[in-house]
Amino acid sequence: MTSPVPPGDSAITRPGLKGTVRENTFAGVLSFLRRRYTKATVTGDRLRYEVGATSKSTRNIQLTKVQDIRVDQGVFQRMLNIGNISIETSGETSRLTIPNVDRPQQICEDLMNRSQSGTPAA
Repeated sequence: MTSPVPPGDSAITRPGLKGTVRENTFAGVLSFLRRRYTKATVTGDRLRYEVGATSKSTRNIQLTKVQDIRVDQGVFQRMLNIGNISIETSGETSRLTIPNVDRPQQICEDLMNRSQSGTPAA
């Protein structure tokens, strides 16, 4: 009986979840570059989120328009005290998710306090 998996498709047939050294190195480099070229800054009453190295995408969110901020953390993210922050606003592009943020609960509370009080950042 022939296997339904195409020959040479090691991603499907390889037992376990460990990758090769090359795959792990590549994943580590991608993760580093993603973090290196992603920046979120709070200035005044705005959150500015920039992503990209060669081509750049920028979103500006007015903090007074923030309706909800959510923190999502997996088991390993909780152990490392990182998480994904999702910000919902009252606009056309209503949700922004920032992945793997350090101290996400503290940042979430700070953003909510600033959005509710309307106080500019110091």
